[in-house]
Order: sequence, then structure tokens, then C-alpha cells
Amino acid sequence: MSRFDPLALADIKRFVNAASLPADDALTAEMDAFAEAVARPTTPSIIERALEQGFQQRSDVELNLGAYVGKVVHKPATLH
Repeated sequence: MSRFDPLALADIKRFVNAASLPADDALTAEMDAFAEAVARPTTPSIIERALEQGFQQRSDVELNLGAYVGKVVHKPATLH
């Protein structure tokens, strides 16, 4: 890569980023939605249950996260 013209590499990077990165306003909307979700009163108990099941540890949950997404189901009466 060091042999390539740095200006050509910068142009390629700009074109790839323009084609593959989301628009700034879309990213802002996603960040706002995430912040709202984390601020919900039920979020701490859901996170606690996920951690108890092995989230953020070397565990089956982490190694097969896709299979576990959505499995932390809660009932309103059981939340702290």
C-alpha cells in the first residue's frame, strides 16, 4: 500500500466511505433511539438478566449471540 499514490488512496477511501457509511442524520437518529431505549425503566433489569445468562463473559451467549438475541424476555410483574 505504501507504494500507491497517497492522493489516489485518499480518493478511494472517500468514495468507499460515501458508498458504505450511513448519512450523519441517520446515525444521529440511531444514537437517539439507543439513548431512549437505555433510559427506559425496564432496561437495568433486562441487562442484569442478560449478564446472569453469560453476556459479556466467555460463554455460550457471547459465542452464539445471534441465537440469543431476543431471548431475554421479561414480564412486567417480574421487573425490579
